[in-house]
Amino acid sequence: MVSMPWLPAGSTWEEAFEQLKEARVKADWVKVDGALSAYEAYRYGGSPATVAGKDDVVALAHVIQKRVIGNGAKGKGTRAD
Repeated sequence: MVSMPWLPAGSTWEEAFEQLKEARVKADWVKVDGALSAYEAYRYGGSPATVAGKDDVVALAHVIQKRVIGNGAKGKGTRAD
């Protein structure tokens, strides 16, 4: 599991993604945003479950772990404070 300690408790995935985009974390944001939309449609809207975009989300988690979390969230633009 990936943790983003600079985000306040109760932050949404959308808020986390915006912070990561501002920190210039490289990802296929179109696919990641699409995966989030598909998940939210499943979770809150009753749409069928899908695995579309899961590989892009996993790749993003690896980038976060290496770049942001691995550096103790000290890199420029990685903290919300």
